[in-house]
Parts: sequence; structure tokens; C-alpha cells
Amino acid sequence: MAHGYPRKRRVDELLKQEIAAVLSTELKDPRIGFATVMAVESAPDLRTARVYVSVLGSEEEKQATLEVLCGAAGFVRARVGNAVTLKYVPELRFELDRTLEEAARIETILGGLHPGDPATDLGDPPEPVGILLIDKPAGPTSHDAVQVVRRATGTRRVGHFGTLDPFATGLLVCAIGPATRLAPFCSGHDKTYELTVQLGWRSTTDDPEGELSETESVVAPTREMIDEVCGAWTGRVAQAPPAYSAKHVGGKRAYQRARAGETVTLPDVEVTIHSLKIERYVFPELELTVECGGGTYMRALARDIGEALGTGGYCAALRRTRSGPFTVETAIGWDVMGEPDLVREAIRPSATAVAELPIMELSESQQSAVVHGQTIGELDASVEEEGWVQLHGPRGFVGLGELHREPHGWQLSPRRILYADGEGR
Repeated sequence: MAHGYPRKRRVDELLKQEIAAVLSTELKDPRIGFATVMAVESAPDLRTARVYVSVLGSEEEKQATLEVLCGAAGFVRARVGNAVTLKYVPELRFELDRTLEEAARIETILGGLHPGDPATDLGDPPEPVGILLIDKPAGPTSHDAVQVVRRATGTRRVGHFGTLDPFATGLLVCAIGPATRLAPFCSGHDKTYELTVQLGWRSTTDDPEGELSETESVVAPTREMIDEVCGAWTGRVAQAPPAYSAKHVGGKRAYQRARAGETVTLPDVEVTIHSLKIERYVFPELELTVECGGGTYMRALARDIGEALGTGGYCAALRRTRSGPFTVETAIGWDVMGEPDLVREAIRPSATAVAELPIMELSESQQSAVVHGQTIGELDASVEEEGWVQLHGPRGFVGLGELHREPHGWQLSPRRILYADGEGR
């Protein structure tokens, strides 16, 4: 959709990136769902810009999402203005992107069928849903990986449960279709990393992609010193996020301020490092296996270990090997992503992402009730604990509910319904 002069195209692409970032991190209205910014087309004078968004769901859900976005246009524009260096940010006008729908309609007509005919869908493969594990190589961003999954599966509704930096490799957990709604339950999964700390050097970004500087007059730490410092970084610890991170500081992302030459200081956050095992130490390289809770920055850990040793340090290499119940050994390689059939075969059931939750089996009538938002009472006496549970009906995984005890007995409230008819796996 975007076209015109080079400057206009650059502005459109910049606006697209920043608007997408605001929608994904700052607008909390649940009606927004998984709206994807497809394109931005600004007017020749750059005073207004049409923002085309693709929204998964029924027409009613699409219109509800569009209404929310239109109402938030001023807020989004202001946040984008804080993040970019444009003299004037165009007024934003959100519109639904109908490109995919129109293409499907034209294809149907050219094939001699009319939209809505039962025969239209006879040869279509089922829409892919579930969890896909990828062994990401160094280079692509997590967003790049999502785009590749979209092309391989032919669906726009794809997300991931935890970013990997471009230089990092290893396990990237992607969700497809309704499984994306499990993100709040999976992004905080415990993770395992293989981390290489380069001692005797510092990096402006705490990784190999920043500006490197060698520390002067470094004395190689002894193994005893390494053991002591690493032991101090286990348990519940305070960690300062890297200056080059996506966190907001005064309305702008930290990395934007850092790139502009500003000194960025982010407040400490509490993280959990379950274990830190020294695999190999030959100065200046220190190789570690780290088991940690969600939200832990490996770049910051490498930096802090280096500072505690007095040598400086940065994260020279990073590989994620586990996230919650998933391991990289069971992921598909990047080379497979060009084979749509193999990608589809590798998609796992959605419920595998919440395997740690107990399962509640539902009858046909109970499934119908929770799908329509109804609370169920008089449950089986074998129920023991309050909390979140998986809901499984006669045709598979339905979604998530919450068990709670009331004076008259146990009750089940539906909280997140993904598949009204069951996932069918």
C-alpha cells in the first residue's frame, strides 16, 4: 500500500514499526486482540496517515477492535511522537486491511465458485493452530522468525513466548492461531541458557553488537574468585536491565535514548536465578549454564559478573536450550522453515504450553456451558486445590478455567476459551 517518494516510504516504514510497538506493549484493552499493523500510507504532505490493520476474528470483533484503535489514535500518535525524531507526526486514521479477504474472494471467483458455497472449502487444509518450536540461528530477530512462520503456515495470527536477541540462538516458542492467547501464562516460564561471558572487555550494549572496549590492566581472576562471584548471583537478586532494552524511560524506549547518546539508567528489577553452573573457564572466556525465571537478562548477568570480578565483561554468545516444558532438542531447524508441510507436521497441541496445569475433563453439557461463559457448580468431589486448570471436552482442549471453593461447594469459572468445539487433536 505504501508508495511514493523515498522519504515518504521511509516515514511510512518508521511509523509502522513504532505504531506496532505501541499497540503490542501499551494498549491493554482486551478488544484489541491480535491486531497486526500491515502497512502505513501517509498523505503526500505527511499531515495524515492511514494505518491498515489486520484483525483475526469475526466481523463484529474486527469492528470492535477498529473502534478501540480509532478512539486511541491520539494516544498512539503521542507515544509515537515521543519515540521518533519527525518534526510532525501525521494524524493517524486506522482502517481494517481487507487485502487477504479480497484476494481470497477473487481467487474463489476465478475458480468458478461463489463465496459461501460449501464446495469452496472442500479442498482447503485445516487452519493451523498450536505450538511450534524453532531452533533460531544467529542473525534473524524474533520478529523475523514470526514472519517466517506466518509464510510457512499461511496464517497471520502468530506470536512468540519470549524474545531472543538477534545474536542469540536456540529455542523460540511460537504460538499459532488461538494458542497466542496463552502468552500471559507462558512468557514467564523458567528458562535455561548456555552463556559465554567475555571477560576483560565491555560493550555498550552488553553483547557483541555494541561498541567494544578493552579493560586496562586486567588480572585474570582465579577459579576460586569465579566460584564466589557466580555463587553470589543465584537466588532472588536485583538486576539492572541493559541500557539498550525496550523498556520505556520518559516516554521513549531505553535503546532509542541510548542510541541518541543519552545516559540511560534503568531501575533494578528482581529476578530469580535458580542455578549458575560453570562449564568452562579459560580466561578471558567463562562458559555458564544458567537456569532462571522469566524476565532475567542474560546480557545484564554477563555484565554484572564481569564488574564483580573487576574485569568488565559482556555476553559474547547465548543459546536458549529450554523454556518451560519445551527443549531445543525437539525444535525444528531454520532450514525446515521453507517446507510448509514439514512445518505443519511439527505443530504441537496448544495444551502442551500449559502442561503444568491440572486437567479438568468436561462433559458435552459442561463444555457448552463454559464456552458460553457460564460458571459450573457441583463438581466432582475429587477436586483438591483452587487455581487455574486446563479444560478438556469430548473433542479435546477447550481453554483455561479457574477452580474456586464456595460455601456451597466447588465451582469452575471459564477464564480463557480458545476452542469452542475443542482443539480436536
